[in-house]
Amino acid sequence: MGSRRWSTAAGAAAGRSGRRRHRLDASYASDFLTCVGAPCPAPNTVVPAGNRIPGIPRQTAFVELGWAHQPWGPETALEWRYVGRIATDDRNTDFAPASSVWNARLAFRQAMGRWTLREFVRVDNLANRRYVGSVIVNEGNQRFFEPAPGRNWLVGVNAAYAF
Repeated sequence: MGSRRWSTAAGAAAGRSGRRRHRLDASYASDFLTCVGAPCPAPNTVVPAGNRIPGIPRQTAFVELGWAHQPWGPETALEWRYVGRIATDDRNTDFAPASSVWNARLAFRQAMGRWTLREFVRVDNLANRRYVGSVIVNEGNQRFFEPAPGRNWLVGVNAAYAF
């Protein structure tokens, strides 16, 4: 089985950190045979060249607007993540729809001698959207879709010691 992948990445950053946008295009370079049902003593269905490789979105994007105040230690960010539609099987008979979600985070950083503490809270899927979070590629009973979690929270503390 041959495959062809093409990708580009571009980014812009101000200050010390930055995020990138990515584009990935993955499709089969040549025809091949696959099985559609079980049992399958020999592959019997043609998957044509040019079909999307299942499980890989054609587009993804990530945008972040962030702010940090170095002297005091607060930092915050608003993120947007987009995932294009995703083929569920080699034959491209079904696709998970494209989706996008908003996320936010807030953190405080304190340096105390050789110790650095960082307390944070993160909220993913701010709008509590229902969307397909992943696909089960080539699932025999065509139950391809797995739901993404709804709004969820993460609260934590990081501690680092510089030797």
